Amino acid sequence: ALEGYQLLLKIDPTHYNTYHNLGYIYLVYESDYDLAIEYFSKAIQLNPSYYQAYYNRGLAYEEKRDVKEAENNYRQALDIKPDYTLAAHGVSRVL
Repeated sequence: ALEGYQLLLKIDPTHYNTYHNLGYIYLVYESDYDLAIEYFSKAIQLNPSYYQAYYNRGLAYEEKRDVKEAENNYRQALDIKPDYTLAAHGVSRVL
């Protein structure tokens, strides 16, 4: 999957979903939280209203035990989508 996503980015380096998906792989399957944060950040840079990327970047920060950044990202997700239950639970977890 990683090779396929890298190929997609060569074809379209502005495809924010691809960056998000790479971030998710590094978050969940590789436990490389720094790289996950980089990919989620790129997705957010390309699409600032991508609330799922903020949430997942929050998860990566939470895994790194950086609760302040985790909370900030969960709150950014909630600013975009106030009824986003996962982000509300994220805020509760880190408080």
